[in-house]
Amino acid sequence: MRGGDVLVSEDGSLVVVHALAQPVLVATSSPKSATPALDLARAAYHLGNRHVPLEVRGDRLVLERDHVLAELLRRMGLD
Repeated sequence: MRGGDVLVSEDGSLVVVHALAQPVLVATSSPKSATPALDLARAAYHLGNRHVPLEVRGDRLVLERDHVLAELLRRMGLD
């Protein structure tokens, strides 16, 4: 479901879905990196081993904000 979706209940009444904004962490490869795709793949591997819900894009990783994971990604050289 997404914000704005409308559901119809069994009695015919309508329910509108309201989605709240959720803070996320966006990790990108450092501009100084010679291997940006490898940096993101390595980070995705480590996050996957922790069963972290993750959106993988070509140039970034998007995940729920977590200060421990943010520090891990910084130590891996990501911004």
